[in-house]
Amino acid sequence: MLSLNVLSTVNSSLLIWSEHTKVLIDGLHTRSLDFSGMSPRIRDSLDRGIPPFNDIDYLAFTHGHPDHFSLDETEHYLSGHNVKALVLPPGSGEPDRTDDILVPLFASSCPPIRYIQPCTAPWEECSYQLGDFKVTYVHTPHIAAPSYPEHNYSILLEHQDMTVFIGGDLAFPAGKQLEYLQDKHIDYCFMIPFYIMHRTGRKVLEALDSRMTYIYHIPYSRDDNQVFLNHVKRSAVSYGSQYPPIRLLMPDSPAFSVSVG
Repeated sequence: MLSLNVLSTVNSSLLIWSEHTKVLIDGLHTRSLDFSGMSPRIRDSLDRGIPPFNDIDYLAFTHGHPDHFSLDETEHYLSGHNVKALVLPPGSGEPDRTDDILVPLFASSCPPIRYIQPCTAPWEECSYQLGDFKVTYVHTPHIAAPSYPEHNYSILLEHQDMTVFIGGDLAFPAGKQLEYLQDKHIDYCFMIPFYIMHRTGRKVLEALDSRMTYIYHIPYSRDDNQVFLNHVKRSAVSYGSQYPPIRLLMPDSPAFSVSVG
């Protein structure tokens, strides 16, 4: 049986690992509005390399919003740890400052860190081999567009016969965009709460028909000024049994495995 390990710490952060490869996705971020940042415990675990936060091979980000990417936290982490590559969409954060700070860090690392900036055309895809994983970045619209003009990048992570989809802040796909995702035969989805809270999102989950959809990007209750958490829980109770299996990933949920075969 083929399996992957997954840890969702808080908000948009996912740590995914196989026997030989470990990638941290959207894991270095700060609090933004009603979305939580890293807890002191998680930050300390990253700093000290406490398992499973030890030996991280790759850092990857879906886009540059502060609840997904922090330049300062990324610089802090890379000042004490080396990784093989960092995948960061162009224009993330403050682009000039990002390049001024990160590029010298990449060059001075031993060995140098590979800096990957994905494609820029809408719904264009770029694929990279990151250890055991084939990682495909797909340039997708942000759910809050046009209020947030920065685009989102969704991630298809393939490991042998398993396909995992991390939507990031993906807007509801329709038409050819939805057909594109259906053709990927996704085994496991990680989607933001709007996909269970809104009828259009639920229809997308039904169309994708994955083995399990994990609803992530959920804040700590102490940061939840908009009572977002209650809406998510109510939606899960109301609609969770009507669609392919759904599980809420609450902040600091324990690690789990996904498998095929």
